[in-house]
Parts: sequence; structure tokens; C-alpha cells
Amino acid sequence: MIGVRNRLPIVLWAALVVLATWLIYSQVRVVTDLALFLPRGATPVERLLVKQLREGPASRLILIALQGAPSETLARVSADLAQRLQAGNLFGYVNNGDASWSLREQELLLNNRYLLSPGLTRERFTTQALRSALEARLRDLASPSGALEKRLLPRDPTGELKQVLQAWAGGPSPLRKHGVWFSADGGRVMLVAETRAPAFDLDAQAQALAYIRQAFSAAAPDSESVSLMLSGPAVFAVEARDTIRGEAWRLSLLATGLVALFLFLVYRSFKALLFCGIPLLSGILAAVAGVGLFFGSIHGITVAFGITLIGVAVDYPIHLFSHRKPSETPVRTAARIWPTLRLGALTTALGYTAMLFSGFQGLSQLGLFAIVGLITAAVVTRWVLPVLASETKPQAALPWERQVSLTVTRLRRLYWLPVALIAAGLLYLVFLDRSPWETDLANLSPVPADRKALDRELRAELGVPDVTRLLVVYGDNAEDALQRSEGITGPLKNFIRRGIIAGFYAPSRYLPSKTTQRQRQAALPTESALRRALRQAMQGLPFRQDAFEPFVTDVIAARSRPLLAPDDFKNTGLGLRLGSLLFRHDGRWVALIPLRGVTDDAALTEWASGLNNPGVRYLNVKAATNRLVNRYRDEALTLFAWGAGAIALLLILGLRSVTAALRVLLPVGAAVIGGIVLLLVLDQRLSLFHLAALLLVVGIGLDYALFFNRVSRDGAEQAQTAKAVVVCGVTTALVFGILATSQIPVLNAIGTTLIAGVLLCLVLTAALSRDPGSDGLPGRGYTGGRP
Repeated sequence: MIGVRNRLPIVLWAALVVLATWLIYSQVRVVTDLALFLPRGATPVERLLVKQLREGPASRLILIALQGAPSETLARVSADLAQRLQAGNLFGYVNNGDASWSLREQELLLNNRYLLSPGLTRERFTTQALRSALEARLRDLASPSGALEKRLLPRDPTGELKQVLQAWAGGPSPLRKHGVWFSADGGRVMLVAETRAPAFDLDAQAQALAYIRQAFSAAAPDSESVSLMLSGPAVFAVEARDTIRGEAWRLSLLATGLVALFLFLVYRSFKALLFCGIPLLSGILAAVAGVGLFFGSIHGITVAFGITLIGVAVDYPIHLFSHRKPSETPVRTAARIWPTLRLGALTTALGYTAMLFSGFQGLSQLGLFAIVGLITAAVVTRWVLPVLASETKPQAALPWERQVSLTVTRLRRLYWLPVALIAAGLLYLVFLDRSPWETDLANLSPVPADRKALDRELRAELGVPDVTRLLVVYGDNAEDALQRSEGITGPLKNFIRRGIIAGFYAPSRYLPSKTTQRQRQAALPTESALRRALRQAMQGLPFRQDAFEPFVTDVIAARSRPLLAPDDFKNTGLGLRLGSLLFRHDGRWVALIPLRGVTDDAALTEWASGLNNPGVRYLNVKAATNRLVNRYRDEALTLFAWGAGAIALLLILGLRSVTAALRVLLPVGAAVIGGIVLLLVLDQRLSLFHLAALLLVVGIGLDYALFFNRVSRDGAEQAQTAKAVVVCGVTTALVFGILATSQIPVLNAIGTTLIAGVLLCLVLTAALSRDPGSDGLPGRGYTGGRP
């Protein structure tokens, strides 16, 4: 029975569990915006880069392909699918080659075609030019699109609207067949869709992808042979998240089953098995609620990696049950091991405090999650778990416990190993002839090679700009930015001729500067000149004399029409397209010029640098992103170093001895260095995921070292400690050994790092463990205090 005195911790714990659960379900918002884990950027260009990664047009583009049926069927399904996607509110732009715009957008372009048409000059209104245009329209009337030509002919005989629509449609178009886009071989129909949601809002992107699949099923209900293929950054991001999540759950369930079986074999009690999970689960609940309340939300990555970082909390109940003596209650055992357990939890938590001061909210969230989770798990192990487990019986000694104790005794002969491993590891790192760091994020992607190849193929067919190359043009206002972007189109066209780029997409392609618009207005003829040229051009052609009065009216109106500005495109799909390339950022206006088919980065960089114009920058997004993440890594390393220093100081204060602190720190440091060297020898490069895993190695190593070096002259208790540490090590090795088998780079990195670190921690902490009643370092009298 639980005594009155012991009920208070249980009541408080139950109340806090209920409160945390209620807060999580009612107040805490889980987000998936990866921008929380991106650096803020130290320069305007870096801040712009983060913005583009988060919500840029290239990152929001979804490439769609249909295949497996006759071309007529594919064209019909494509038209139906495009119509359904345009009807939804998830996409700002959808194009399958038909380029259907809303009535408002069509009217906007039609009324302003003379300000927007890229080919408008005085020569277009000469008698000869008008004659050629009218003859061309006659030929068009006989084509399949004749109905559209007939409707537009009275207002637009020169075809200015067609030129405007082609400009807005993008670069070189794919093969057009049955009114829609096809691949060059005619076996695949293609579409592009641009989501309204930011690219890093993975939930919104997943919703958009689900909508596409649902629309496809409705568009091709009887065409089972038609297959749907999707590609693009958002597609890869959502699939990577789902793949990692599914793989993690599968491996975690397998590991949990193995750990549960192992712990049952050790403790031979279902109650003990259930009790082992209470501190960790309590820590997770408290951490999620705490981070959610402090930051207003919690990122899904914080939860996933946070649980990994506080994985050492699983060891706390194992120490409680393994250190329990035959005649001892769990409450007494908890009180006896609490000084060591407390110091282990505090030092591990202290290592994470430096993360709280990170400039990246994601890293700060991880730090707070780990601290709250570890402290909660330790407190629950000290005051709650012993009361809940008060009715359990002490465990009898197991046959293999003596062998474990003898093995630890033999390992003490290797007391020199941690120092030797640190020295050898540092020498290896000093003379390493390559960078130990993974600097290319693409190598961490779980996207299969065939999917990447499909993406490249679709981009080439559709003429989609390269998502990784941009020209950034700054201006004091929108007009200044547009003028500057127009000013560099000449050199860019020269780059096309030289084969350095295949094309570019300047915002002035869609909205010319007001200076250019005035020039086009000035190129429009007077009413009398236009009527005279038109009358001469119509001679001998089958048109009525008054057939083109709407054309004359529009030209005369355009001569005095107000010039267009970005606000004129607001709340339209056109505005979404323009706004992604021309916008205000950091107090200035920015014009982005995506480049297609870049073959020479060095030439573009040299050209942009030689302009002597700080308002123009060439940006290789992939290289710049890698630099940003590398700086993120460097800041994390600095924070971890400060955390390591704080841990060393706390150990010295807690153990009241530098010598005792060294006995704890040396094997942990050797395990970290040894683990790093082992990974490099296995031809792995280190990433942020390895660093996160090494943090857990530090926590595990501190736990093992502190318990191995508890002051005790009881050989039986030392045997219990050896058993506890080995059980902790085996459970951790089972979990992360399973994770190391994953083919996903992120999960493999975490698992491989931890399995190596845990095994090294077991051996090295045992090598510097204390003999019952022995002195401090081998051959020296121990004078340190109790932990």
C-alpha cells in the first residue's frame, strides 16, 4: 500500500501529466515549417536566400506528368486535371500548355497589351507590317484555334495579346499536341502547378499533393492505364518526411520490441518493464508542453530529435531496479543512488543549455526540450517511480552478473586506453587529408536517384528554370528594380548566344518598367496615321472597312492609358507570379531573375562581380545554402564547446575533485573522438545529425562514468553497478543498432554514431572505473568527495 507520505509525489505527478496532456492537445501547435531550422542570414543576400528557400517560386513548383495511354486520352485527362486544379484554392498558377487565365486576368492583359507586349515598336503599325499581320490572321482563322482568333481579330489584328500570353507562359514551350504539352517523344503529357503555400510548410504541401492525386482520380476514372508522376522540391520534401517518419516508426517498433524482451529477461517482471517507460514518457510530455508554451509552437523535428537527445533517461529506471539490494525498498534505493543520478542528469542537461542561446529557433527548441525532458525524467525516477514500484520484489542475482563484474575488473587493466585513444584520434584528425564534414546537403537526401533523374528530365522538357541559380537585382523602389533588371537583359542574351545559360526569366518580362511602358506608348501611332495605314493594308483583303474599329479605339486609348504598377496585378494568378519575382525585402525592392541551363558558374560570378554594381548579385542557391548550413554547424559546435566547458566545471564542483572529474570526462571524451574517427574510417562525413547523436553519446557516457566511479567499498554494489551499466548499454545498442541498418542517410547517421559511441563508452568508462575501496587514479590515493 502507498503511505500517506508518499501519496503527494504521485498526486503531483498525475496532476502534471494530466495538465501537460491537456496543454499539448489544446494549446500546443506542432508546425512543420523547416525555416525554423534555417539560419536567419547575416547579409541581405543570405536573408533573401532563406526567404527563397521558404517561399520562392521555384521551391513551390510541382511538375506533373501523365503517361500510359493514347495521346488523345492523355490530352483529355490533362485538360480535365488542369481545370480541377485551377478551380481549387491551393494553386496560384496551373499550366498544361493551354494557359487558361481567369476572365479578369484575360481582360487585364488584353486592355494593357500595348504596354506589355515585348515586340511593340513603331514599325508594327506601318502599312507593310499591318498587311503582313492581317494576312497571318486570315491563315490563323483556318486553324483549329480559329474561333479564338475570330473573337480577338477586331480588337487585336497585330496579335499583341498572343505575344503577351507567350511571355507570361514562360520560356520555350514543350511540344504542343491536342492543345496541351507533350514530351518530345509524344508519350507523356506534362503540367506545372505552383502552390500558394510556402515550400517549407510541409503539411500544406502534402495537402496540395493529395489534392492533385484526388483530382487525377476524378479526371481519369475509367483510364486505369494512365499513370501519374509528380516531382519538384515540395514533392521530395513531403516524401522524404513521410519516408523518414515511416522508417523511423518501423525501426522504432522493432527496437522497442527487442528492448522490451531484453528487459523482461533481465528483470523477469512485466511491472518492472512498464515502470521503465514512465520517466521517459513523463519527460517527453513535459518537454513538449514546455517548449510549446515557451515558443508558442513546437516543430515536428524538435519532437523527433528531442526524444533522441533525452534517450539517456531510459537508463534512470534501469539504475533504480538494478541497484536495489535484496532487503531494500525502491524508495531507499532511489535515495541512495540519487546523488549520482542527479549529477548525471544535471551535467547532461547543462550540456544543452548553450543551445538555448542559439540564433536559430530550432536549435533553441531542441535545447529546452532536452533540459526539461531530462530533469523531469530524473525527478520522476527519484520520487514517483519508487512509490509506484514499492510492491515489486528485489531481483535475485542473475548467473551472468558475476561474469560481467569480472569483465569490468579485467578492463581496468586498460586504464591507459582513453588517453591513448584521445591522442591517436587527435593525430588522425590533424593529418586527415580531407574535410571531415559533409558539405553537400544533397548527399543527405533520401530521394532515390531515379526520382532525381525524372525531375531533371521533366525540367528539361518543360523548360523550367534551374531552381539553384538566380540573379538578384536590388532597387530603391519597384521601378528602380525593374529598370535595373531590364538593363542586364542584354548581357544575359549574350550569355545565351555563348551557351553559358539557356534562358532567363526577368520580372520585366511580365511587367516592364514605366520607362519602357512610356516608350511603347510613344511608339503607338496617332488616330489619323493608324487609319491611313490600316486602310492601305486592307486593300484587296476580305475584311469590311469598319471591321477594325475596336482596334483603332484600343490603340488610341492605350496612348493615354495609366501606366501599370505591381499593385494592378494584386489578387490574381498573374500577381502571384509577378510577386514571386518582384517584392520588397529588408527595406529594398528585389527583382529575381531565375536562370535556366547554367553551364558556367564561374563566368556568371565573374561577370556579376565585375559590374561594380552592388545592386546585382549572382546566387548559386545550392552552394549558398550549403554555406549557410555549414555556418549553422559551426555555431552549433561553438555552443557544444561551451556546454562541454560547463559540464566540466559542474563535475569538478559536484565531485569536489579535479581528479575525480577527469575519471569521468576522459572516457567520455575518448568515446566521442573515437566515434568520430571510426565514422571517418568508414568513409562517412560528419553532419549536424552526427553532432546531435554525439550529444546523446556524451549524456550516456557521463551516466556510465559517474556510476562506475561511485564511492563504494561494497563489492556487491559494484557488481550491481556493472550490471546496471551493461543493461543500459545493451538497451541503447539494440535501439540504435536497429536504426543503423536504415538506408535513409539521416537515420543511418544517428544509429551508426550512437552504436559506436555506446560501445566505446562501455569499454572506456569500465577501463577507468573504480575498484571497491580503491584510491583515485591507478596507483594513487583517492581524496575526492562523493558524487
